[in-house]
Amino acid sequence: MPTTLKAGRLAGIPIEINVSVLGVAFFVVWTIAFQILPRVEPEAAVGLRLLAAITCALLFFVSILGHELGHALVARRHGVQATAITLWLLGGVAKLVRQAPNPKAEFQIAAAGPLASALLGIGFGALAALNSRFLDWRLTFVVMAWLGAVNLLLAVSNLLPAAPLDGGRVLTAAIWKRIGDAEKARLISARCGLILGAGLSVAAVIALVWQRSLTFGWISTFVMGVFLLVAARAEIAGAAIRGRMARTLISQLMTTHPKPVQDSQTIDQFLLTTPPGGFNVAQPVLRWDHRPIGYIVPAHAAEITGAERSWSDISSVMIRPDHAARAWSNETVEQVVDRLDLDTKAVIVVHDPVTGSEIGTMSDGQLRTVLVYPDTWGRLPEMDAASSGPHQSPLVGQQG
Repeated sequence: MPTTLKAGRLAGIPIEINVSVLGVAFFVVWTIAFQILPRVEPEAAVGLRLLAAITCALLFFVSILGHELGHALVARRHGVQATAITLWLLGGVAKLVRQAPNPKAEFQIAAAGPLASALLGIGFGALAALNSRFLDWRLTFVVMAWLGAVNLLLAVSNLLPAAPLDGGRVLTAAIWKRIGDAEKARLISARCGLILGAGLSVAAVIALVWQRSLTFGWISTFVMGVFLLVAARAEIAGAAIRGRMARTLISQLMTTHPKPVQDSQTIDQFLLTTPPGGFNVAQPVLRWDHRPIGYIVPAHAAEITGAERSWSDISSVMIRPDHAARAWSNETVEQVVDRLDLDTKAVIVVHDPVTGSEIGTMSDGQLRTVLVYPDTWGRLPEMDAASSGPHQSPLVGQQG
């Protein structure tokens, strides 16, 4: 059973609803219908209170959708498309295809969500005031006032300067503009999110132990703290890895003029002649010493098991030239990954940007030396140059 349901499109953007939304909807309906409205209008029928509460829940999710749509539409103005907007347990998320291109875009995309929530909050508050002034429908007043307060709270809380909250993105934009390094700015902002998440979680646990009772407010604070911890950890990892990708040139990873092999060899023969440290090197496959008819990586060939290795020649498992990716030696890993659709068995043929001639190769195994997961604080281990081969020359944006 799918956990996320398709709910159509809005402004050309697919809308998805996670089943966890049902829990939030139940909580909103229960709170409005059986806790708030009985105090305001005790004589109102249960059915009428439920109708008002369900309407409130629906408008609440419309408000969340408006918040995320604000992110998505502003992102589109800056050339960053949104693949979907998903509503889930802790609100919503606009899934962007890539990061903002500059600090101005980062700021405007981030600020659009809280601005939308603030405008919705003011709008619902105005409707509550008009109702109180001219109609005096108490149930309607409670629904509008609750929605106004929640939207304003959403706008303010999202502006806390800690990623992945919108305020963290605003902080990222400010630091990015000042230091000129996007990923370092994102790393600092995500570390703030890690500290905030840890603080909320610890404070909630202390309060729950001190009170010796499970109160909804502190349980919610604990859940939010854990969410921030997990999300900030992912932000830290992404920023650290993207930072290394932006600093690493293809020429630092590629194997320069790797040793060619003849297509007549069997897979067994090829693997037996693979030099130490060359397991991830993409070697050109030749036929009669002419131009390469393909490229083969020992690590890929080793996936063939059993007797098939002894009779299958390497030309049956090689990557053909028209299926190999192409890159310039002066490109960064980030530029190549963003430009190319690389799979798990990628072979990249590297060319000299001046002459256009083929000067080296790189495999997905060599690329993975850049994609090492950092520690909790975002510190990366030193790259092991030996892991990518014996012939060395000196890497999905979301708004919440």
